[in-house]
Amino acid sequence: MKKVAFAAAFGLLLVALIGIPRLRAADPAPPVLTVGGIVKHPLRLTLDDLAKFRSIPLQMNEVSRDGRFHGVFRYQAVPLRTLLEMALIEKEAQDFTKPVDVAVRLRDRQGRQVVLSWGEIFYSNPGEIALAYSAEPVMPRHSAANCASCHSPAEYQPALDVLKRRVGFPKLLLTGDFFNDRNLEDVVSIEVLDLHPDIRVDRSAKPYSKSFRIAGTVDKPMEISNLARYEQIEVQKKVVGTGRGYHGLHRYRGVPLVKLLEAAGVKPELDQAVLVSAPDGYRALFAMGELFLSPLGRRIIVAASQNGKPFQDPGGRFTMIVPDELTDDRDVQAVDRIEVVDLRQRAKLFIIGVGPGDTSLITLEALSALQKADAMAAPDDIAKRFAPYLTGKEQLFDPLKMARPLFTRQNPQLSKEEIDRRLDTMRQEPVKKIKAALAAGRSVAFLDWGDPLIYGSSRWVRNYFEEDEIVSVAAMSSFNAANAMVARDIGGNGSIIISAPDGLRRNEDLLRAVAANGDTLAIFMGLKDFQELLPLFRKHYVGGTPVNLAYAAGISGREKLVRTTLDEVSKKLADEEEKFLGLIYVGPALAHQAGAWP
Repeated sequence: MKKVAFAAAFGLLLVALIGIPRLRAADPAPPVLTVGGIVKHPLRLTLDDLAKFRSIPLQMNEVSRDGRFHGVFRYQAVPLRTLLEMALIEKEAQDFTKPVDVAVRLRDRQGRQVVLSWGEIFYSNPGEIALAYSAEPVMPRHSAANCASCHSPAEYQPALDVLKRRVGFPKLLLTGDFFNDRNLEDVVSIEVLDLHPDIRVDRSAKPYSKSFRIAGTVDKPMEISNLARYEQIEVQKKVVGTGRGYHGLHRYRGVPLVKLLEAAGVKPELDQAVLVSAPDGYRALFAMGELFLSPLGRRIIVAASQNGKPFQDPGGRFTMIVPDELTDDRDVQAVDRIEVVDLRQRAKLFIIGVGPGDTSLITLEALSALQKADAMAAPDDIAKRFAPYLTGKEQLFDPLKMARPLFTRQNPQLSKEEIDRRLDTMRQEPVKKIKAALAAGRSVAFLDWGDPLIYGSSRWVRNYFEEDEIVSVAAMSSFNAANAMVARDIGGNGSIIISAPDGLRRNEDLLRAVAANGDTLAIFMGLKDFQELLPLFRKHYVGGTPVNLAYAAGISGREKLVRTTLDEVSKKLADEEEKFLGLIYVGPALAHQAGAWP
């Protein structure tokens, strides 16, 4: 089989750019970082890959909001902006194309999540937000004896012990944050999110609002028409636009956004963001962390005056001013809504099809879903072939052992009722494992061959979960791969009917109608049973009806197509060793080359 990681191939081609820094992290099981979401080139990077980028040295003195000391380290790091530029962010087509409302969600190996704004990443210097792949502690230069005059060993030893701790890589570093709560370790995924806010862009709208509303995930929604009751500050801003360039040095007076959010009862969480919008649909996103943890974030204000004069029409009564960024693209004139948005990824059961065979047939959507999962249930074959995408994910169980077709073949002596009873008993413990993971906030990837909704072996698991707990990820089916092998316009007579042998046994009227109309019949899992079905087919088809046998569709080196007829198919089936991996096509359209129909 081909083992082509096409998303990674692009990334690894580009990361071979530049020199290798002197510091590297050692890990017996190298972690894998994925970059996905609304990007054109999803990436999969190991620490060794990160070490091939041009890196920057950073020192962090790390203390969290609760006062705990987390160490002083020198890091080698790659700007997050570099990775996102490589992945190439692409918003879906809409009437607001600026990425200033885009969010970037990072998740660690334990499921913790941090949200950044596109603006804080791209409108600051690249070194201010980076991903570290190695570190060394900054040890005190004085000996214990020197320190003993002012500190007892019991006081300073805990701080020294922290410097010896394991640092999890990749590690998110934000040099502008005073507290290190957003310095996420063991980062496994970076997902770029287009929020699709329900805000209509109307460029003809008057850029003016008499008041603005604070809403969303807040305790006390507020409508504010006057800022006089709030403590105000003055900031200076060098007004520089990406399009119109430098427009002077101005003074603005207003209320810090964090103070307004606190007045609305906001309890800041690092997986939240704030979306600020105007009547014409212009908007900008701010991460909750950048507002509350960074001194510069606390200078972002809702301003009511410029250079000592209230804002006049046009321009609105209130303007969001971001004084310390390299451009003014996140300044929002005529603010009329400030919405707190919860961006935490909820734990889900992702039922993911990985394609019919070759790893190159997995879809970008499936890769994106894989990066969101913390644990997995995967047959051994899939786990081995897609191992590069599954590093660090706990394997809960092998679901193949609980698939009805396999269990039935292994236990032909059992009645249907007994098979049902035993399968239900076998499935209880695995289902408990999935439910426990979801309850702990950990998403689970349940991996299946082909498309899981076309005779997939994962169908049984759906019976144990509510629909809103499940995300179904479409995939290429063996049907699609077999169609390419057959290379015929199988829908030329109007219809294509997909069935399994049992469906035909139970519904001879369907078979009769398909034969009478000359439609194409595609039969899954029929190689073993087709001999038994031949008398039924001969009742409704002439002996010369074309039959195609597509073996091992989608598996390089094993694909084989046999063109035959209903009269000859019995011998052809007997001649082949494969009795399971194959599709059977029946119908007159198989006699016509693709494109031959009028």
